[in-house]
Amino acid sequence: MTSQLIKTTGLYLLGTAGSKIVLASLIPIYAIWITPSDLGEFDFVQTAASILAPLVFVASWESVIRFAMGADRGRANRVIADLQWFAIVTGCSICVSAAVFYMLSNAEVAETILVVSTLLVAQGLAMLWQYSARSLSQRRLFAISGVVSAIVNVVLLLICCVLFDLGFVGLYVAYLISQIVIFTIIEVNCRFLAKVSFFRLPSLQSCGYLYRFSAPLVLNLIAMLAISGFGRLLITSRLGPEENGQYVLALKIGMLIAAVGSVLTMASIEETVSRIGSDSLSTFFGTMISGYWDVLLSLASLVIVFVWAMLPLLENTQYADAFNLVPAMVLFAVLSSMATTYGNAFQATLRMGAIAYTTMVAAAVCVGASLGLVEVWGATGVAAALCIGTLVLLLLRAVIAHRLIRFELPRRLPLTFGWFALVAILFLIRDSISSVVVIFTVALGLVGGMWQGFSALKRLRAISG
Repeated sequence: MTSQLIKTTGLYLLGTAGSKIVLASLIPIYAIWITPSDLGEFDFVQTAASILAPLVFVASWESVIRFAMGADRGRANRVIADLQWFAIVTGCSICVSAAVFYMLSNAEVAETILVVSTLLVAQGLAMLWQYSARSLSQRRLFAISGVVSAIVNVVLLLICCVLFDLGFVGLYVAYLISQIVIFTIIEVNCRFLAKVSFFRLPSLQSCGYLYRFSAPLVLNLIAMLAISGFGRLLITSRLGPEENGQYVLALKIGMLIAAVGSVLTMASIEETVSRIGSDSLSTFFGTMISGYWDVLLSLASLVIVFVWAMLPLLENTQYADAFNLVPAMVLFAVLSSMATTYGNAFQATLRMGAIAYTTMVAAAVCVGASLGLVEVWGATGVAAALCIGTLVLLLLRAVIAHRLIRFELPRRLPLTFGWFALVAILFLIRDSISSVVVIFTVALGLVGGMWQGFSALKRLRAISG
């Protein structure tokens, strides 16, 4: 019987990976038409919005997945309607307050507050609507909304930043509208607002229970964003927005791996939860972990090779210094994705405190290392701190997850990681080695790693019902 994990992963992969492939076309746009200063300034406000969104909406989308998915339709609709009621009221209040403050105040910070407020509300509502669609098994709609949003983002960037040279404003408009597109597509198809009664206060007892589940995840999400976002804020304040623009471009390349990782983790949490109490859980989880390691590390090598091939076109742009940061950003994406996958064991067993604890420790390590290394190595030091903090997160979660679910450790990890490390090192010393050696090593590593990954996924199909 075909594994449900394979089906779920494949659908999310088509949607999320498809949208990220579309967004990958933005890298030349960033490199040629957008200055590092504009990209750095926009990333600053976008990062602030991403950190505040889980706090403002109490990460309610996590409760939707936990309590609406798999429930009967009536129960699922009540959970979704109650959480969306609070989200809409909260979002409208924030936008109105920010707009009034902007109109009444002459302070420069009022504009920043308005920009951050609109971004965090749009992002939070889009996330809640996407997760609501997922909870009702509307995975195809989830995928379509992501792809269409990415296409809209690219088109608007071409119009705003390439045609009209709007810089920061163009980046803001394109991203804001892309989030509104996600919300609109899902709402038109699912009609969630028709089930929300704004003249009836939702059950406070029910909402309190839902928010008690998601509240610990707020700390986790904020700490996760602090791991990836604090360094960008630090670079902007210490080294300037232009240096942050260099850092952000490298990070966006690494996010191609994170996109695939998010697909895998979305599929894995659904399948892990469905196997709670089953004798096959430990076998399934161990095989899944092994396969995910192989696939992500192999794809990470492929991304480095892709950047290597693009260097002749991009080395003479304003972002020439960004490409030496790519191996670190790709490694961060792999470690972060796997840390989230290990963390699925905590959600499946309702050990939510472990998620927050591990993330807070890792965030503290990352922040401390960033503060120390930024003065020594600049943006390179912040990238190193990012990898150190994420590695701490991964190790903590792997150890605790193994105690909760006695899964088999990935035996091929040293070999697969060794190939990735070799490709990364060859990329960094590319000016002093033979191209023949590079091509042979990379090809062998990619073929071997992908073969191992797909072999592991075949084993998953064999043990899944």
